[in-house]
Amino acid sequence: MHEGFAQKLSGQQISPHQRAQVRQLALAGALPSLEQMGPTFLRMNAGNAAIAYTTALMAVEQLYSAYGESGVRNLLQNPSSLGRVGRDIDQRLRE
Repeated sequence: MHEGFAQKLSGQQISPHQRAQVRQLALAGALPSLEQMGPTFLRMNAGNAAIAYTTALMAVEQLYSAYGESGVRNLLQNPSSLGRVGRDIDQRLRE
C-alpha cells in the first residue's frame, strides 16, 4: 500500500478504464493480494506493474472509505495492524 499512499498524496486519480481492469481481475479471482504484490513491483512487466499501482491506489481509497482519516492515522502509528487491515482491504477490493 506504500505506493498507493504515494499516489494519493501526489493527487493521482484512477481512470474508469483502470478501475474496470482491476474490478475485472478481482471478479475473475486473478487479483493478487496486497501482501503478494508488496515487494515485487520492480520485477513486474509494464502491464502488471500498471495494474499493481492502480490496485494500490484503490486499496488506499478503500482504506480511507472504510476507516476514515483517523483510522489511517492509527494504522500509520501502529504498523503492526497492517496485516489485519490489509486483509480487510483485500476483501473489499474483491466485492
